[in-house]
Amino acid sequence: SEMSHLGLIAGSRILDASLVPASPEVAGALGIAADAPVVRIRRLRFGGSAPIGIQTAHLPAERVPGFLDDGPLEGSLYERLRSRYGIAPLEAHEVYRVALAGEADAALLDVPAGSPAFMIERTSVDARGPFEFTVSMMRGDLYEIRANLRS
Repeated sequence: SEMSHLGLIAGSRILDASLVPASPEVAGALGIAADAPVVRIRRLRFGGSAPIGIQTAHLPAERVPGFLDDGPLEGSLYERLRSRYGIAPLEAHEVYRVALAGEADAALLDVPAGSPAFMIERTSVDARGPFEFTVSMMRGDLYEIRANLRS
């Protein structure tokens, strides 16, 4: 829905999917023990044909048993979580920061190293608690943030 808001057709390519120990940051966001196993999915996101962001999602392995062995990881992550594990987001908490793309990220995003980007941390929560912690680096020239504020 973010891409359609920008007038772009969303797409993605899996860069990596593996079972890894949770870093202290990931463990804190997910409310699990440090070094607990998490499924890490790193995707290159597209808006039309242009790479627009790099997203690294972390899921507590105990909530998604067999996730990596359960067929191709293409398509909507949330649809897969809902249909196979009964996980549906109730809310998400996001933190936005301005960042500069390092050499490796810039190469994937097809921008010069040092280009401005948005760094977004999202913790998604369902009825049982946090189920996803995602860190995204989104191109500053193609991505925008809109907010409606009321008093």
